[in-house]
Amino acid sequence: MSLMRGDLMTKTMKAVKSKIIDKPAWFDAVLSVPPQMVRPRGIRAKKIKLPEDPYVESYYARHPDADCIPFELNSFDPPPARKFAWRQMEIMKKMKTKNRKLARDIVEVKLHGHHKLNRTSLS
Repeated sequence: MSLMRGDLMTKTMKAVKSKIIDKPAWFDAVLSVPPQMVRPRGIRAKKIKLPEDPYVESYYARHPDADCIPFELNSFDPPPARKFAWRQMEIMKKMKTKNRKLARDIVEVKLHGHHKLNRTSLS
């Protein structure tokens, strides 16, 4: 571990001022270029929220084992939960309804073959 702290320019400036080394040829050129702005460590980027995120979260809540289904990260094919959410939103738009439970049940029947449609979701 070095006793001098800081980046290369700070270390070089300290060494030149204390006459440990002669001023390097590149020193003035580097000083003339302003440093790049670095984002402070404490500030994080805002989380991106997509319209289908609540539907994806409810899918994972209903199917906790789906979180373990592998999918290719470099594929253009989206994960099953995202497909499910898109289909649910599409059905809600076609039916012009905001009944999430009905749309969810319809998608489950079509995609998974579950026959869980009950009277409570249809009303």
